[in-house]
Amino acid sequence: MCNFNPFCYEVDGKCKCFQNSAMKGNPIYHYLGQPSMMLYAINLVANSNSLLESALAKAYELQQKVLSRQSQPIPDSNLSTTIFSFSTTSKEALLLHLCGDNHNFSYFISLCDDIPKPAYKDRCFTVYARILDSNNNYATLPTPTTFKLQMYSQENPPKLIETNTSGNLCIRGNIKVESTSIIIFKKVAVNEVTSHFRNGSVFFVVLSERIESIKPCIIEDFVVRARKPDVSKPEKKNRFTEDEE
Repeated sequence: MCNFNPFCYEVDGKCKCFQNSAMKGNPIYHYLGQPSMMLYAINLVANSNSLLESALAKAYELQQKVLSRQSQPIPDSNLSTTIFSFSTTSKEALLLHLCGDNHNFSYFISLCDDIPKPAYKDRCFTVYARILDSNNNYATLPTPTTFKLQMYSQENPPKLIETNTSGNLCIRGNIKVESTSIIIFKKVAVNEVTSHFRNGSVFFVVLSERIESIKPCIIEDFVVRARKPDVSKPEKKNRFTEDEE
């Protein structure tokens, strides 16, 4: 029997079966799921290409919108609003907020003595001021005028601080007086610390109801801290210390 062909009965090796065996290539293997697997792969690639094209189209559309907005000028009102909200104000800006464009004052208010810096919460102090004319001389108003104390935040725009975090009046005491020359606010106390406000300080203002002719006195960087302990009073010993003694 031939070694290369089981159906060949030549035993002397004269057949040519070995040539036919050498010419045979490797068999191609197939499995039952191959056609459906190939179809699934083709569909997957097609769906991926479709998703990529959609994403590229949206990215291009977004890029065009951004470029078009960047090319448009920003309105001055929006820019000023942004700066207006996050910056702090100055003494001149507060004066403009209180008096507008009017700068033709016949009189102005000047402090006779410095106020406490820092002041302490609920600790009374007195504010002394007087009226001066445009030549910085002592002056007397023709009629009595009401003067008052106010506090403003250093935000832009400045805000009038009327109540503290508990809802009580922020300034208590004799905060409104009537005078023609010398102005005295007695037993003034602030019921709020300024650490809650921007920069940790506020504006302390002495102003008149006749704001159009009398320039207010604006004190910058007014700081109010927590109540200072009275060192003149002996501290109470706690019960634990007394028991040890």
